[in-house]
Amino acid sequence: MKTFVTFVLSLFVLAGSMVVDADLNVVYAQSVPLGVGVGPTLGEMVVMKAQSLGYAVADPRIAATVEAISQGAAAAAAGIAGAAGIALGGVTWAGLGEVVGIAGFLVTPTSLGNDTVAQWQFNPNGTITVSSSGNPAVAPSFPVLTPGQPYWSSVANGSCAVGYCGSAPDAVLQAYNQALNALGGSTTFGVGACTVSSNGGSASCLQTMVNTSTQANEGSSPTTFYKGLSYSGPACDQGMATSGKCTSYVAPPAQPPAAPVTESPAAAAAGVSAGDAAEPLTPQIIAAELNALWSQAAALPGFSGLPFPVGAPVSNADATATQSAVGTSWPTVGDFTGPASANPGAGASPFGFTVGGTVTSTGTVAGSGTGAGTTTVTPAATATDPGSGAQVNLGPDPGIGLPTLEQTPSASMILAPILGLLPDLRTYGMPSHTSVCPEPSITLFDQVITVTTQCDLAEQLRPKIYSTFVLAFTLAALFIVLTA
Repeated sequence: MKTFVTFVLSLFVLAGSMVVDADLNVVYAQSVPLGVGVGPTLGEMVVMKAQSLGYAVADPRIAATVEAISQGAAAAAAGIAGAAGIALGGVTWAGLGEVVGIAGFLVTPTSLGNDTVAQWQFNPNGTITVSSSGNPAVAPSFPVLTPGQPYWSSVANGSCAVGYCGSAPDAVLQAYNQALNALGGSTTFGVGACTVSSNGGSASCLQTMVNTSTQANEGSSPTTFYKGLSYSGPACDQGMATSGKCTSYVAPPAQPPAAPVTESPAAAAAGVSAGDAAEPLTPQIIAAELNALWSQAAALPGFSGLPFPVGAPVSNADATATQSAVGTSWPTVGDFTGPASANPGAGASPFGFTVGGTVTSTGTVAGSGTGAGTTTVTPAATATDPGSGAQVNLGPDPGIGLPTLEQTPSASMILAPILGLLPDLRTYGMPSHTSVCPEPSITLFDQVITVTTQCDLAEQLRPKIYSTFVLAFTLAALFIVLTA
């Protein structure tokens, strides 16, 4: 019988371990929003940072932290909207970051996205300095273009006899821009980023344009290229072909950086191009945004969440780990610089994740972290007054009464044991004593000679001798009394 019970218990342990390792759609107090946008991602970062600091995954303070941060963000955004006379959803996360002190955590110019040229410096005075690192003339390494392989073309029907072809969309764009630059003119075309469509049949590429005389950035222009199945032209080592012939790479002129411009957050956000807006947001920027919001929330009275980790704030590595965990839910540059109403996240407020006191999440807590799914987060319960609510009848009053306390002692009562020590010593006095100085005399040659010199000297030194012996005898008497 004992063996059978042990076998049954082992089955329960095995089943329990399988459940823990699976991705579960369950309810946890620490779960956070995992929707698309900046707000839900900030909540997810709080959870992952708390776990990295050693807090238990079920610690209710994690949910309280998310709730406090979201409420602080909503309150700060409401203040911005009221001052500017706009709707709450018109406030940007970039503008909110300036108000809550992102400049204290992002002290160097930082690119908004992975492939964006523009860099932002958040200033303590509420402005943003926009600068550019320029486009260096670096030769790209395109794959070799060989017959029979898939290819990309500037012609919709995929022909390489006319137009431009390449082993990758970037290669076609490079060949296209080289041809435009060879024509001369007031504009120099540079290579930008290419994005392949969801079906893989086309790609949208952005080419940067710079005025050759003023070196001013004239923006970017999108161009569409198309994918072909089997290349039939000559083999090209540099991956580019023009009108059926291989094309050598020609580096475009380097584009110097534009002069930095200091402007308001709204003006800086309005200057972000459509291509940059589609880029994933730099992890360093969203880490600084969370640090600013978290530190602000933790300093408010009544905060019951996790203390802000001053010695180990949210780092670029923490944000990168969250980016890997959330995947496509990671916010873009446009989510950060555009109106928050375009992507409100999980809550009714664009800057909050709370609805009716409950933090709503669309994430799953798995055995070792978070994944995809749906969970609901409930903040930690707040303390209530024990004297309020329904009263419980505990029976008749036993009449015990209030406890009695001893009388508080006075200063004299406290010092009495010390002052009452050694009562004999307090009444001690020196006994009276009288003496006469001896005057010896001798008879010499039938004459009596009396010696009084020592008495005369002692009489002169009487005060000093008296004091010395009084002290000596007093000390001797004291030692005798104390050793009795």
